[in-house]
Amino acid sequence: MHRWPLRDLARRQRRAAFIRALRLGRYFEERKPDVAFTNLVAANKAGFFAAGMTRDCPEIIPIAHNTVEKRETDHCVFSAASGVVAVSRGVSENLATVVGVQADKITMIYNPVCSPDIRILAENEPDHPWFSDDGPPVILGVGRLVSQKDFSTLIEAFRHVRANRPYRLVILGDGPLRSTLEARIAKFGLGDCVSLPGWVANPFAFMARAALFVLSSRHEGLGNVLVEALACGCPAVSTDCPAGPAEILGDPTLLAPVGDAEALARIMRRALDEPADKAALRAKAARFSVERSIDGYETLIADVLVGRTNRRRE
Repeated sequence: MHRWPLRDLARRQRRAAFIRALRLGRYFEERKPDVAFTNLVAANKAGFFAAGMTRDCPEIIPIAHNTVEKRETDHCVFSAASGVVAVSRGVSENLATVVGVQADKITMIYNPVCSPDIRILAENEPDHPWFSDDGPPVILGVGRLVSQKDFSTLIEAFRHVRANRPYRLVILGDGPLRSTLEARIAKFGLGDCVSLPGWVANPFAFMARAALFVLSSRHEGLGNVLVEALACGCPAVSTDCPAGPAEILGDPTLLAPVGDAEALARIMRRALDEPADKAALRAKAARFSVERSIDGYETLIADVLVGRTNRRRE
């Protein structure tokens, strides 16, 4: 694979950002939207620069999906915006304390994760033999095989659980750390009870039939898969990572310190030993419904437009 020098890469990234901003600016000029929501770093920056190029620019509202550890270049984008949406309370607090965004500019709106489609898709049979062979129950993890998701800790925690209990582990997803995780599975001698089937189109069928869902992430913005598991009636535990899982689960006994395999194994054992009320799990997920998210955005849009009208009258 060809490797670009860092300065060439930076130059290409700036050029790409400028081109995106020009295109978005033309769209603003032609369509004249009142409000523009931007998602993720590239779009946030493009919206910020496009607004500066447009005579009658819309109200720009970036959506923050993750926490950051230090004030980054997005500070200027967020500070200049009409408002900022945070997808969880943890992200909202991070924006205020780390990024430096004024608290009154931040609106917390949960992602619209829970939809009727999940219940329908969960009724399908999962495409994996371990869910139909009458073998040991399955513990499930879902996500890209990257360092953020920390599946290495999940595999080690599973090793502790497996030491005296006949369970199996399935991790859905693909990514650059596949070979590293496969080596870890081999090192622990877990090849016969840990499966990495890759990306699947319908993870909800797996969630609905798993004995337990585990989120082992080092950090999240919300943790959509955790909500999805609950919506499928699957018991779930998580690392107490910033941000999202504590808000979703609402129970500190279901949380383990980030990167602590032994602590994660303990809460996994506890959750496996205590039958969960599926109706209560689905009720937790319902707080992250499409309808509630829509209500939040409609209210925010109305408030932003009232504020713009008042400014123009001044």
